[in-house]
Amino acid sequence: SRDDESKLPLAPWSHHLTKLTVSSNSPIAGSTLEKVGSQETFGVIIAAIERGDHRILAPRGMQQIFPGDRLQVLG
Repeated sequence: SRDDESKLPLAPWSHHLTKLTVSSNSPIAGSTLEKVGSQETFGVIIAAIERGDHRILAPRGMQQIFPGDRLQVLG
């Protein structure tokens, strides 16, 4: 039934989506996603970057991270 479907988990793993704001003194500020290596180093994926009113979905490795960016992190 439809009620039973609403109780199913969205994914078979226990990952969470959270937002992090990059501070001006963050070691990743000014780096590219490729250089940061978030998946290899931290086991997380940067799903999106919010910069002001602009949202970058599924950012590529060449995308630079700036202070004030809000990262949507899946991990």
